[in-house]
Amino acid sequence: GIITDRDYATKIMANNVSSDTSVGKIMSSPLITINHNESISAAAERMTNKKIRKLAVTDNGKIIGLITSTDLVTQLTK
Repeated sequence: GIITDRDYATKIMANNVSSDTSVGKIMSSPLITINHNESISAAAERMTNKKIRKLAVTDNGKIIGLITSTDLVTQLTK
């Protein structure tokens, strides 16, 4: 899973959840990933279809990075 700033705002702050709550209870899961050799357009499509703003990048099943919606906008407008 993943915990984002949006998870924090919508699940912790909005619901007065204790900061002692385990991350497993608030994380977004399953973690959506894309292989490092897939295209930027494939990443944009996956993020749109899954309605997510962050996408984990993998290489042989290992997370090696994170693409954000801001990253995509920056690259697609060049």
